[in-house]
Amino acid sequence: MIAVPSPPEAGVADEIARALLATRESTEVYQLALERLVPLIGASFGCVFLREDDTDLLRVASAYNWPERYATHLDILRVRVGNGPAGRAVLDGHPVDVDDVFADPELEDWRDAARELEFSSSIALPICFAAMPVGALTFYFRDHDAFVKADRALLRLVTHQLSATAEKAHLLERLKRVETRLLAQEADLQRYDSRLKCVEQRKDEALGRVIDQLRGPLAEILDDLPLLREKLRDAPAKARSTGHPATRREQRRSRFRQAGEAGVTDRIGEAASQMDSLIRGLQELTDLRLGRVERNPGLTDAIQLARAAVEKTAPERAGEPEGVNSPRLELLAERVPVHTCPTTVHQVLDILLSEASGWVEGSEITLRVTVSSPEEAEVGSQGALVTWELRNPAMEFEPALLEKLFEELHREEDSELPVSGEKSGLGLAIARSAARALGGDVTATSDPGKGSAFHFTIPSRVVRASAS
Repeated sequence: MIAVPSPPEAGVADEIARALLATRESTEVYQLALERLVPLIGASFGCVFLREDDTDLLRVASAYNWPERYATHLDILRVRVGNGPAGRAVLDGHPVDVDDVFADPELEDWRDAARELEFSSSIALPICFAAMPVGALTFYFRDHDAFVKADRALLRLVTHQLSATAEKAHLLERLKRVETRLLAQEADLQRYDSRLKCVEQRKDEALGRVIDQLRGPLAEILDDLPLLREKLRDAPAKARSTGHPATRREQRRSRFRQAGEAGVTDRIGEAASQMDSLIRGLQELTDLRLGRVERNPGLTDAIQLARAAVEKTAPERAGEPEGVNSPRLELLAERVPVHTCPTTVHQVLDILLSEASGWVEGSEITLRVTVSSPEEAEVGSQGALVTWELRNPAMEFEPALLEKLFEELHREEDSELPVSGEKSGLGLAIARSAARALGGDVTATSDPGKGSAFHFTIPSRVVRASAS
């Protein structure tokens, strides 16, 4: 049973407790306890042992008045849990008193150390975190039977307070270490992100230079196609016979003539046009990423932009049955003001309409315009979010492949990706880059059995005055 200390000892315990609570570092907590208690109880010196992580060894975490000639060796001193008074206190979780080390047969191995350090008795009290012993507060006395019953009670009270304060200090230190590590990782990520952006910019700049070099020869091919058609049209229908075996060039020319002059030039023209479309798409994507595209933002209407995009597709679908892949507007408001670049919005909507239309005929595409709680947008905010949603019930995307749709130059021949209406593989990449240039984004969602949808979202940048 723990003895209740007399009022003077209780006052001392309260004073030490207040001092401990004022400390923040664990080493300060241990050092303060030793500095206050060693002289108070008449000990020669004292120390705090703590268990090393994931071991059964105790190291000296703090010491006071340790014999000078041995103090320099404390950093290499280790005590195994279960050995000696400190080791037993940690193992059992109870204080261990040694009235006379030279009279205790179980401590025969410690007598040489006791002679060198000039102590005869000691007391070790366990330091516990969450009721688990993690170390020991140990005091050493020159004489045997040197501490009294009141001192034991005082030490138990102080050790209990020390355990609670030290545990809090250790937790704070651990949090600081974690915070420091997280800050270092964040700095590393920022440096990595900066380097990655630099690499991406250099890649886009290099791609732009390659595009410039490709456009010249391609332009010459397109310019020379009419001349080629005219030359083939005027050439004799049959090659004159020379009596010699036909050369490889003559054989190829004969095959061309057999295929038909018009067919040859048409194939060349189609291939050149596809290449020109690809180069233009790459140029557009590169300019978007390098910020070279000029924008003229102004106040416009999201509903009107949607109507214009749908009306633009009407001439392209002339003669088709009504409702065959024909966009249908679904409007939840008469007017949705938005401050943005209408040309860029038209570009994104055109691409998404082309993508959504390149599926099974007979499905109805729905273009829906929504706005998120415009009344909640206050002065100084980006305003409400405006979304154009294009949904096609016949458009099926696997959820795991949704992000691949926005990869530049994705191969439509891949079995994983369905064939869409956009042929270069750049349309959705351009749409997303253009949307992000406006402060928004383009995403895709898939609902099994109900088709898929593209979502084009930008901030309206239209705010109302605060109600206050």
